[in-house]
Amino acid sequence: MRRVLMLCVLAGLVGCAAPIVKKPQALTVKTLAIVSVYTNETIFDVEEKTGQTDVLKALKKVVSGEQGLKDENVQIATAALQTFSEELNGLGQWVVVPPAKVFEHPAYQAFARKTSEGGALRRLADTAWAAPPGVPVVQREYLTGVPGQIQIGRDDTKEPRETLGALCRELGVDAVAVVEVSLAYKTGWLSGMRGTGLFSGVHGRAKPSVASSLVAVMQDGRIALQTEDVTRQDRYVSENAPMLLKGRVDLKGDSGQESIVQFNAAVKASAAAMKQAIAKELAKG
Repeated sequence: MRRVLMLCVLAGLVGCAAPIVKKPQALTVKTLAIVSVYTNETIFDVEEKTGQTDVLKALKKVVSGEQGLKDENVQIATAALQTFSEELNGLGQWVVVPPAKVFEHPAYQAFARKTSEGGALRRLADTAWAAPPGVPVVQREYLTGVPGQIQIGRDDTKEPRETLGALCRELGVDAVAVVEVSLAYKTGWLSGMRGTGLFSGVHGRAKPSVASSLVAVMQDGRIALQTEDVTRQDRYVSENAPMLLKGRVDLKGDSGQESIVQFNAAVKASAAAMKQAIAKELAKG
């Protein structure tokens, strides 16, 4: 089994970030449904701290209706959904409803349709992200930011947390959760040479780097649990994979999908660490 390494990004802090658990309501959660998992479409160099989105390109996608998401990112997001469902199931008294059961529920299907019909500004914001097929992007900032800034669906008069609270009631669970997965890469000193000059057409290798965060909302719209933002989370790094070409990420370089496999491994390490950290926090009572 390949070894998965952990890279703790301090980002100016001492030590590693820990989850923030909203108590006592977090201790009452028994059933949980994950309703949105999303990843950044632009996979960035971890040294740059954050990805960059081409605003004009994103606007074109909204106007034309083009989704434009990379198939590989969607594959990673889809695997991440399953990974987090499995890792968080059985955490304390939690029972995570299987994603397939959630997605077949009429209330969730109506929620997904309504979300996909959101206004142009919200759809513009969502073009920077990739999610599993049929799964809407519900950014954590919608739930943790200043109220009154954005609504999830078109003509939605409710705050995002109220909308998720209503979905929670319709699904018959104690809480619904959204998960953000931050995809980046860490290069070695030879990586930048690949894909250029004598190495033209040859994919350089880099290590996938992943951080994740979660927000869970209860039936009354209150946040039950909120971890730190991904920029303040530990990052987990897996083995080198051929993902760089001409200074850009290209996950199509290995027919065996080695890059996707390694990203999935880093996602699993991040999810397992999140489970451990949340369990430790909940155990405090």
